[in-house]
Amino acid sequence: MVYSSQFRGYNVFFACFRYNRDGYKQAMASLISKSIAELTDEQKSSMTVMFSAHGVPESYIEAGDPYQKQIQECCKGVMELVGSEVSWTLCYQSRVGPVKWLSPYTDEVIEELAESGLKTLVVVPVSFVSEHIETLEEIDIEYRELALEKGIETFQRVPALGLDESFISDLGDMVIEAKQQPSLKVTEAMALSAGEATKAEEKLEMENGALLQTELASGRLAMLGIGVLTAMNYIGGSAAVELLRLIR
Repeated sequence: MVYSSQFRGYNVFFACFRYNRDGYKQAMASLISKSIAELTDEQKSSMTVMFSAHGVPESYIEAGDPYQKQIQECCKGVMELVGSEVSWTLCYQSRVGPVKWLSPYTDEVIEELAESGLKTLVVVPVSFVSEHIETLEEIDIEYRELALEKGIETFQRVPALGLDESFISDLGDMVIEAKQQPSLKVTEAMALSAGEATKAEEKLEMENGALLQTELASGRLAMLGIGVLTAMNYIGGSAAVELLRLIR
């Protein structure tokens, strides 16, 4: 989906990144293959690739959010490129609060793999495209310590995509493709999404009978709107004019 807005007379377009883009999957597969290639044959003999995705409350999925299905399809597509002979699994991290989040949880999967006798764990941050606290601290420190404590001997973390050349090239292709598609105004998309969220709320009830409040797409698009306004507030002067001129 492509969203459009206006700023100081310029048309600004926002393209939504797709989880199943071939370039995206190929970039991830390449980084995973490079990490595996650094291992010895002995390490590879007892190895599993573990995708760790950011979790969301299960209520989001029950209300129709396609996130879980998209993550599963993405990981499957990536591993088809890496090689069908490589064992892999998917889990979810960063849960907070008392509500039920997507499972299996990353920490619990690490413990289960260690108990099974696994010695080498190759960890892939998925749905994270840059390094930040949830990769550098949660995965690299907390999960690494847990894995080694439970008996896993090699903890190999695949880097986030960051400025990977093939990933950046695919982002460029995405922008070019998006310019050729019809767009939906941000305000229209937010109004549409709010209506969908209201319908979803009516389907979900908490144990006490109160309606469960969901964020769903309306929350995500609201953040998109906030991001647009924030970016426009910070981008000014000739640099902003040049950027906007290029994407007209």
